[in-house]
Amino acid sequence: MVILQDLREYMRDRAVDDRARRSIQVTAASIEEALAEASVELNLPVKKLEYEVLEKGSRGILGMNKKDYILAVYEADEEEEASEQSDDLGINFDLLGATDQEDQDTDGAVVVRLTSDGALLRVTPPTGKGKKAQQRMAVEMLDRRGVEHYDDDLVARVVKQADGQFVRVGDFSYNPANDSFLSVEITDHEMRAALTIHRPGPGGVDQSAESMIGFLQNNGVTYGIKEDVIRDLEAKPAYDQKIIVAEGEHPKDGADAKILYNFDFDRSNIKLKEKNGKVDFKEMNLIQNVVEGQVLVKKVPAGKGTPGTTVTGKLMPAKDGRDVGIGVGKNVELAEDEMSARATINGQVILAADKINVEPI
Repeated sequence: MVILQDLREYMRDRAVDDRARRSIQVTAASIEEALAEASVELNLPVKKLEYEVLEKGSRGILGMNKKDYILAVYEADEEEEASEQSDDLGINFDLLGATDQEDQDTDGAVVVRLTSDGALLRVTPPTGKGKKAQQRMAVEMLDRRGVEHYDDDLVARVVKQADGQFVRVGDFSYNPANDSFLSVEITDHEMRAALTIHRPGPGGVDQSAESMIGFLQNNGVTYGIKEDVIRDLEAKPAYDQKIIVAEGEHPKDGADAKILYNFDFDRSNIKLKEKNGKVDFKEMNLIQNVVEGQVLVKKVPAGKGTPGTTVTGKLMPAKDGRDVGIGVGKNVELAEDEMSARATINGQVILAADKINVEPI
């Protein structure tokens, strides 16, 4: 039976929980952008957020009748967060993130990216004994990129949180003449392609990963494109530098066939020693006896060549390995598949003139 006192305590606990779980309402063009903005507002990483879609957005048709998403975003329960960070064996992978990279001293960095959706700001945290990025750095970079209308408070929160996520912080006057542009150089007999991102001017937008890949393909680079490198260039552009973004595959010739002997035929390193004025050939293992049916030699077949491909998609032929036959002499029989040979009598095996013989000794 639920008494009034129990109900009051329950309602009081629920009220405390509701106050503890901060929530905000966010409007953005996509759920991802909304969560990124909420992450800054709540000073929490995206993985620690939960949300409810209050109003579903739409891209519209040809840019018309666009509708933004409206989300209610709040902090996730600790129990749910812990379950997401653990696998079926109960291992918390966040606790396994210690790497040697933490020992490197790297300053925090500020990146401003201009897109058709607005000005995006990304701040990364320092590592080791590196220095934190400062708000003035973000403001200077926004001004340098021609962004005049931005939210100062939002910029401050993005710099403080420094979670490495792009957050829309304002608008800018778009100047198509100052857009970043690309150039590509194909070198090393069409085995490498280097992309250069030319620095945009004030009001000019940056290149996306999709636009860079499309540019490469339109200029004949269709193979070996390093998408991970291009994604890094999108997040942190390296202006006016030649960056290798595609590499071809060199052809690999097949290995030659090999003959593997099951007896020692190299006498060049043997030093004869006398014993009581005589040479004991048997002790020196110079006489190698074999029995009928014993396999004397096996052949490893020649390997097939693997053709290569240039960054422009051209095939580069490869050579197959050279074949070699087993030399068969007296009292030795070649297998039907010609991949081995065996003795047909008991005797001493001898290799002479690249042929295997068995002498009845």
